[in-house]
Amino acid sequence: NGTVDLGGSGSRFKDAYLSGGVYLGGTGSANKLDDYEIGTFSGTTTFSTYTAYPGNCLYTKIGDLVHIQMYFIAVPNTTALSIGGFPFTSDRLTTFSVGIGGGLFLQSFGRLDNGTTNVVGILNGTSGSSQEFYLSCTYRAV
Repeated sequence: NGTVDLGGSGSRFKDAYLSGGVYLGGTGSANKLDDYEIGTFSGTTTFSTYTAYPGNCLYTKIGDLVHIQMYFIAVPNTTALSIGGFPFTSDRLTTFSVGIGGGLFLQSFGRLDNGTTNVVGILNGTSGSSQEFYLSCTYRAV
């Protein structure tokens, strides 16, 4: 009934192992946390001069919310780019932008479509010069 505490400031528990989920702030299904995961994934692309570093492709999944961070090097030439290999399939259209090193800017990037694991967008920069790219986005998984 919400009147009993589990642990206290002077007698806290170290770890909790649950076979199901935990309800936070209420008892409805929207309050149940039953999925938390962190890991790495291998990025892919259709951009021909692209190098990904899989150790730098990270994700955190909490429920159906997925946050990814990705680092890669590309030689842009104002062309379409498709980045894929995301760890979970998207459940809806998501748009976001990419942070870029080396003084480049990104134009009209990107779109993650329903039921896909790849992003499409436009790179705009100086051709022939490799640049570092940092992709950070959050999307909902199926």
